[in-house]
Parts: sequence; structure tokens; C-alpha cells
Amino acid sequence: MIKAVLFDLDGTLLDRDASVKIFIRKQYERFIKWFSRGAEGKQPYSWYYYKWKM
Repeated sequence: MIKAVLFDLDGTLLDRDASVKIFIRKQYERFIKWFSRGAEGKQPYSWYYYKWKM
């Protein structure tokens, strides 16, 4: 039975921006081998980060 619900609308309980940056970095490190551009090599982190931040 749910007793309470918390809404963190102003980022007091969780710094969403910092959490998302950490998530994106860790996911990039896990999946970099699949982000290939053929003969040019791997996609740079800045490209991947931009795709998430749109």
C-alpha cells in the first residue's frame, strides 16, 4: 500500500542534470563498440552526448 508520494519538481532531492550526465557517460562507455562510423572509427562522446541532450 502506497503511503506517500514525493515530487521533486525543483531538483532538491535529486540533481537530475548531474544524474543524466553520469548515465550518458556510463552508457557511452558500455556501448562504444557499437557506435562505429565505419573506416572513420568510433563516434566521439560529444556526438553521443548531443544526441541525448536534444
